Amino acid sequence: QALLNIGRIELHRGRWHLALPALAEGVERMAAAGAPPLRRLESETALADAYLAVSLLAEAVQIYDGVIAQAAALGAPTEEAWATLQRARAVAGQGDAAAAHAGFTRAAALYGSLDNRASEAFCTLGLARVALAQGRPGAARSAALAALEALSASRIAGWRLEAEVLAAAATAALGEH
Repeated sequence: QALLNIGRIELHRGRWHLALPALAEGVERMAAAGAPPLRRLESETALADAYLAVSLLAEAVQIYDGVIAQAAALGAPTEEAWATLQRARAVAGQGDAAAAHAGFTRAAALYGSLDNRASEAFCTLGLARVALAQGRPGAARSAALAALEALSASRIAGWRLEAEVLAAAATAALGEH
C-alpha cells in the first residue's frame, strides 16, 4: 500500500517518472501478497489513472478493460462505473468516438443506478466533448446544457464551469457568437 500512496503523491506532484514505477510495483506487490480483490482493483485503477494522466492511452485502456471485468464479476458497481468512465476518456483521446460514446453512455447508466447524479452528469460532459470533436455542435450544446442543469444543485464548481465552457464552445461552433 505504501508504494501506491507514494505513486499517487508523485503523480499529483507531476513527477511521472517516479509515479509510474511506484504504482506498477504496488500493483505487482498487491497481487503477489494475495491482497483482497477490491484492494487489487484499487491498485490497478490507480495505475490505469496514472497512465491516462500521462497519455499512455493504450496501456490505460488495457488495464481498465481488466478492472471493468473484475468489478462486474465482484459486483462492485462504483469501481466498474469509474473504470468505464476513465476508459471512455482514454479511447476518446485515441480518437475512437464510437467506443468513447458507448463508454460514457454505459458509465452514465452505472452512475444513474447508483443515484450519483453528479457523476452521471460528468459522463454527459464526456458525451458533449465527443460530439463537439465529431463536428456535431448542436448535440454537444444539448449535452453540455443537460449536464449543467443536472449539476445545478451540485457543489462541484469545476464541473459546472466545464459544462458552461463546453456549451459556449458548441454555441460558437454553431456560429452563434
